[in-house]
Amino acid sequence: MTESSWDLASFPPSGLPTRCGEAALQTAEACAFCHQAALPGAEEHPFLDTVGEWQRSPFAEAGVQCQECHMTRVSGSIAGSRYAAFASHQMLGGRSPSAIARAFTVEVSLRSPSVQRGGAVRSTVNVMNTGAGHSLPSGDPSHQVEVRFSVFGPDGALAAGGEPVSEWLRREVSPEPPFLEQSDERLKAASSRAFDFSWAAGNKLPPGDYSVEVSLHWWAVGPDRATSLGLEESAVRVEVTRQRIPVRVD
Repeated sequence: MTESSWDLASFPPSGLPTRCGEAALQTAEACAFCHQAALPGAEEHPFLDTVGEWQRSPFAEAGVQCQECHMTRVSGSIAGSRYAAFASHQMLGGRSPSAIARAFTVEVSLRSPSVQRGGAVRSTVNVMNTGAGHSLPSGDPSHQVEVRFSVFGPDGALAAGGEPVSEWLRREVSPEPPFLEQSDERLKAASSRAFDFSWAAGNKLPPGDYSVEVSLHWWAVGPDRATSLGLEESAVRVEVTRQRIPVRVD
């Protein structure tokens, strides 16, 4: 065999057998290189702490590794004509709404299905982290999750006083190194948070069938920062779920 030609029959070279299934590649250890990082002085709350969040979660206690969710098993040809199951490298599809939605369960309840004008429509939204072995959102502290409430009238337009109101799941760090943590309002693995929302049904509203809309949005960076950076909202926001609950106004 010369330097410019290859004899495929000679590979793998004698004494250098191929190997697969390295144990470390099947555990969170393989993920920590990119998803766990702390600067000196901020070791207690690392800038990137996704693996640490997993280590403190029921998922780690149960032995559920990162790869079991982020590299799910698929079937296909893996070597020549060999057909078998293998770990997908699509990583849940990145920022796709369906991938993010797998982590959340959202329950919406109204105090009453109807209200008299002059009264108030009250609802509670319970947002649960049922599918992620880490906090939601995780990774870069710029990531945020918005829980948005709106009210729509019989004509399909926003009702008076029903303009969007938002609650946020986010983590804030200082703007300068070592990026010390200032607050953490995210959902830890297997945790939940309830948000209450109230809308005043004014006396001048026309009677009819209204609806309370609750939507969930994942942001790569928050709205204010996106504006300061000149980024379009569509480039940084992913709508994860949306549901409308009917309510009668008489």
